[in-house]
Amino acid sequence: MPWPFVSCESHPAVSSELVASVAFERLRGALADARERGEPFDAVFRRAVRAAGPPAELRAAIFDTADAWRSAFEGEPATRAESAALVLDGLWHEEDAA
Repeated sequence: MPWPFVSCESHPAVSSELVASVAFERLRGALADARERGEPFDAVFRRAVRAAGPPAELRAAIFDTADAWRSAFEGEPATRAESAALVLDGLWHEEDAA
């Protein structure tokens, strides 16, 4: 069930980063639960993304990176490109905090 209170449009004090963070955590949790139940990735991914409630542009990015989500779901290690993206994202957030 999407969390209707986390919306940049409905409450300007809620940052887009918080919206994304909540959506990613909901998606991660839904996929982890599905994996524990033995459900296949293809059977749950689209439903889990929609239920996580990300904004449209984030939802599109999640669908565009479905292969990475599948790899994580199946317990595969991150690719070099995915690892680099995480490092760059961390550096970007460190710069924001400074």
